Amino acid sequence: MRQDEVQRQHDEQLIRRQEEELRRQEMQEEFERRQKSMKKKKQEEELKRKRAEEELKRQREEEEQRKKQEEESKRRKEEEEERRKRREEEEEKKMEDMAKREDEKKKRSEVELRDKEEKENLEKYREEEDLKKADQEEIPQKRLKSEEDEKRQELEQRLVTTIEDRAREEAIEPKEEEKLDGQVEEEKREQEELLKQQKEEEQRRIREEKKMQLQLEELKAHWTSQQEVMLRMQEEALQQQIEERRYEDQWESRQFQQLQLQIEGRKPEAEKKLEQRQTTERKRGRKRKEGRVEIRMHEAESPKREQQLQQSQLADGVTGFYIKIVVRQEGRANLVWLFKTHKF
Repeated sequence: MRQDEVQRQHDEQLIRRQEEELRRQEMQEEFERRQKSMKKKKQEEELKRKRAEEELKRQREEEEQRKKQEEESKRRKEEEEERRKRREEEEEKKMEDMAKREDEKKKRSEVELRDKEEKENLEKYREEEDLKKADQEEIPQKRLKSEEDEKRQELEQRLVTTIEDRAREEAIEPKEEEKLDGQVEEEKREQEELLKQQKEEEQRRIREEKKMQLQLEELKAHWTSQQEVMLRMQEEALQQQIEERRYEDQWESRQFQQLQLQIEGRKPEAEKKLEQRQTTERKRGRKRKEGRVEIRMHEAESPKREQQLQQSQLADGVTGFYIKIVVRQEGRANLVWLFKTHKF
């Protein structure tokens, strides 16, 4: 009986060592699996972070593109304004040139008229002077008459020449006036065309500004709503990551403590209590078994049967055999029971 007790204790120690070794192996495998899972999650987080950075970069590029478009629109407006000012200045300059030409034409005609009057007055003055000299010197009548005839002929010749010159001038002046009038009409038409083009360009510029302003407002509204949605999604994702990370840290802390205890050869408090309870129950069961008395009634057996039983009891010194029961649990260590049977 003492030998059986020693053998039983030895078997229990062996079973406990095997159980501890199995637990260590399972904890090591679980630890490695968790390490791989953590590494995978870190890679996923890194990928999410890169995607978030790319999204922020894309948003910045869109913002820069929008600013460039606004600057380009502003630059086009300034250039259009400068062109409009230049056109106005050119038109004003043309009007001034036309006014100057009109003034010069008027002044030229006045000068010509004044020169003509001065020439006529000078001729009259000379004639009067000649007459006075003739009277004072008492020129002979014949000579005076011939001189008068010459003067009259000369005066007639001058008058004819003057009339012809005036006729030529009058014939030339209408042509020049017609030419100037044609130039004035042409300049007026050009000015009207320029004013018409300027009005059309001004209207087109106003339409383009309104269209661009509307597009800019739509882009700002769309950008604001999209930015709000992105920020809200990023906040939710970050909050979820924080919660998952907190839960993983807690779980890993517990697993690390259990693994540390297993490596050090100790057991967690829960497993210690469970093992103590199982040991107590086994001791109580043995005591009840040892304290139980079972009386069996047997009929007389034949000598041959009794001899066979004795031979089977003494064969090879066999006193019993073991029964091992293993219960696998998901996420926890396996439960192992080892039972030994005895022959009486």
